Amino acid sequence: MPLGYRAPERLPFVRIERSFRSPAVAAHGIEETVSRTGQRMKPFTTIAAILLALMALAHLYRLVRHIDIVLGGWLVPQWVSIVAVIVAGGLAIMLWRESRR
Repeated sequence: MPLGYRAPERLPFVRIERSFRSPAVAAHGIEETVSRTGQRMKPFTTIAAILLALMALAHLYRLVRHIDIVLGGWLVPQWVSIVAVIVAGGLAIMLWRESRR
């Protein structure tokens, strides 16, 4: 090391975030953010996970409250909401995990 060199100090309470643009992201004008742990935060994946979770909760609410839905004269059975809760809830969980990687 050169004489007089002093390594930069790292303070544990300092929050370090930086933005960068990858070529694909720069084309759309969207910046990705990197958290202090070095992980990429994925806002669109998080938004999709939240929307799917809300859909699953809406179907769960329909099941709990026994709300009837009629589409074009056809009474939608309750089992459709059971499938929707499983599918939308599962996708929401998988997307949430993906957004946190």
